[in-house]
Amino acid sequence: MVPSCHIYCDRTPGCLSSLQAISGEVADLDTPVHELLAQAQTLLENTRDAARRDPGTQQQYQRLRFNTSDLKVRFNNVSIRFVERRALVERLKV
Repeated sequence: MVPSCHIYCDRTPGCLSSLQAISGEVADLDTPVHELLAQAQTLLENTRDAARRDPGTQQQYQRLRFNTSDLKVRFNNVSIRFVERRALVERLKV
């Protein structure tokens, strides 16, 4: 996999600058995503008791809880993988 990535980056002018641009986009989304997750967590905490009483609310509560966890995991994975790939490209360019 490393050789193909190395070939790709050699053939793509500005590969590192493109990665830096993507890094900026990910950083720009960091605050809104974390604010959204905080709002979802607050909503989950505020509706926990109501979800226990009403089956419809309980289903929505479980869906929100699942989606919140899923978003956290996906965003963290994207951030981690991007950092790893950027480091790989920087090492290959040297």
